[in-house]
Amino acid sequence: MLLDHSVRRLLATLLTVSVLLDAGCEPIQEAQDLPSWTQWSERFASGAMERHLLVIALDDTHSADAARLRRDVERALGRTLGLSFSGLGHEACAWTPLDWCAVVVLPSASGQTRFIGPMDEPNLCIRTLDAPVEAAADFAARVAQTTASHLASREAPYRPIAALTDVLSVLARRRAPETLREAALADLAGTDPAWVHVVLATSLDDTDDSPLPTDAFPNQHPQLLFEVAVVAPSGEEDACPGDVAGAPRIEVFGGAGVDRFEWPCDPAWSTPPFQRFWGFWLDGGLRCIPRRVVRDASGHPACRAEVVLFEPDARCEAARGWYSPGDPWGSLPQVRQGPRGEEHVCSLRALEGQARAECESEREPLLCESGYCITEDPELLGLCPPNEPARVRLQGGALPEHGYVELTCDLE
Repeated sequence: MLLDHSVRRLLATLLTVSVLLDAGCEPIQEAQDLPSWTQWSERFASGAMERHLLVIALDDTHSADAARLRRDVERALGRTLGLSFSGLGHEACAWTPLDWCAVVVLPSASGQTRFIGPMDEPNLCIRTLDAPVEAAADFAARVAQTTASHLASREAPYRPIAALTDVLSVLARRRAPETLREAALADLAGTDPAWVHVVLATSLDDTDDSPLPTDAFPNQHPQLLFEVAVVAPSGEEDACPGDVAGAPRIEVFGGAGVDRFEWPCDPAWSTPPFQRFWGFWLDGGLRCIPRRVVRDASGHPACRAEVVLFEPDARCEAARGWYSPGDPWGSLPQVRQGPRGEEHVCSLRALEGQARAECESEREPLLCESGYCITEDPELLGLCPPNEPARVRLQGGALPEHGYVELTCDLE
């Protein structure tokens, strides 16, 4: 469904609270007076990794303006994905999973050649448990290059609206697939909820003379949440001074629920269309502790950490700092009954030695070992209130994608 910005923010807040409550967490409260109790416990909920699908119709004509637009979109997409990546709590050593794919719509093509997707170019999908920041720029470059490698013939009619609408109708199963490629396109929607980010970026107007579709974007789809951005030139002098041809059909396409940006004059166009593209769960995050944690003579925190996994075939993965309870070298989890049914429980490793020292004192540790530490370094406390002198750092894939970490510490 199409959502305006205020509704998106409300939805994001509700989803976050829902995930925390589902995992047994209480919503974060304002800092109060120091508690009298001597033990602190917290659950770090992750929730399932979000699926994201980019459907982009990018100008495929031969003009200099079209080439410039493709370069601008590539830079903007890569830059804003990177900003989203680094601006939502990511820390050094934290794992950042991705699950998103792109479908490139060719405005001047027709029939089965109207789109190129992962069924044609597998590298138009990124599915990984640990993505580097550079993945954003690489993905943006592949999307732009896919269009640049399939430029239209100079005689082909330019119909981005019809091409985009047809691809979306198959993706949302508003019409039945007619070929194996279209069936593969429909399968990208899957059966779980997903964000669908639709971008139409053009340097000229649509040349089709057929009536504009009145329902191009399925606004009541049961599992797909649509966000739509249109980037196009404007003929209005106050919007884009100079000799710039407008795009009347593009300007009204999609109705009121579409984010519209003037190209190339409006400096805002290069960021807002792409802000929600990076969906992920993270290690790290901000978990403040209301008092100092008890430590032994060697400085190890007096804490116990469990990883609770919801998958029936889950294992304790040493590479993520997980191990069998009572057996530091084991991979079999302990099985118990929980509120959601059967749970598989592993222990989470407390970092030791140089890895612990760096986790507790360095913003960017060199030894990115998997596990957790408790830091009291003022430079790493972030937004913790003054009366909460410690915080938890998780790193190296310690937080599961389907489950939670529960940490209990003794306080001074």
